[in-house]
Amino acid sequence: MSLNYPNELTTENRVRETAHSVISEVEIVVIGGGIVGTCLAAFLAEGGSEVACVDDGHHSGSTANAGSLHVQMQSRNIRLSPHLIPKLEQTLPMYSRAVEAWKNLAGHLDMDIELKVEGGLMIAEDTEQLEFLSRKCARERQLGLNVEMLDRAQIERIAPYLATSVIGAEFCADEGKVNPLLANSAIKKLAQNFGVQFFQNLRIDNIEIRGTDVRLHTQEGSIGASRIAIAAGSGAGRLAEHLGIHIPTLAEPLHMNVTEPTTSMIPHLIQHAEHSITMKQLAAGNIIIGGGWPAEFSGPND
Repeated sequence: MSLNYPNELTTENRVRETAHSVISEVEIVVIGGGIVGTCLAAFLAEGGSEVACVDDGHHSGSTANAGSLHVQMQSRNIRLSPHLIPKLEQTLPMYSRAVEAWKNLAGHLDMDIELKVEGGLMIAEDTEQLEFLSRKCARERQLGLNVEMLDRAQIERIAPYLATSVIGAEFCADEGKVNPLLANSAIKKLAQNFGVQFFQNLRIDNIEIRGTDVRLHTQEGSIGASRIAIAAGSGAGRLAEHLGIHIPTLAEPLHMNVTEPTTSMIPHLIQHAEHSITMKQLAAGNIIIGGGWPAEFSGPND
């Protein structure tokens, strides 16, 4: 999210000069060192901008993403937020484009990020779930997604690892998975090759507007820039408040369980028609089971 600063914010966000040293002066500061912030910093630097990327932790994000490349609408979102279905449908084309962007990006990295696009299955274990998937599949096909319904015989051919309780599934050929730890490291290295400065464990305490420029204040000193981009996930709201901008944000951590390595058997991204859970397998053999029970975010000090 790139922000332009209206004149009326300049007086509202003035702060006293501090004795802190200047850490860096760049053209653009990206706040947030997760996958979005790191990619943004890399692309901006590739385009010729002088860029710094700042994160209040390590440059791997909040570990909020387990590497699932979703394309079809997730059943969890449909069940829990039916009022948002029109907006979910509007954003569907972005997911297919995002997978294509991952494929393109992987070709420019100097290490394997375990990107696999072998399709995703949303499974059903009873007739009610199957009817739900049939309706969803029909609607998504109308919206241009590459999806189809599979019966039990078809499932046995492409996913013999699934239990016999699975009676049908919606298959999306464009879904996949990526190893987020490898991806973050590879993209950070790409960004560094383009000249991006990285600052980690650096919390931004205030954002000061100085005419057409901006200064980010931290306990270690300040960073000056002409523009900033906020890519801080659920922390974006707090940062935007410094600019007089209210952005409603909500953190909803989910479980992620990782098994010991086992025989490679699951090429697909697996979801369930009713339960808030996903499953996939890494190249090393570990099976990642995500979702389950959401937690509440109590704050950075808890």
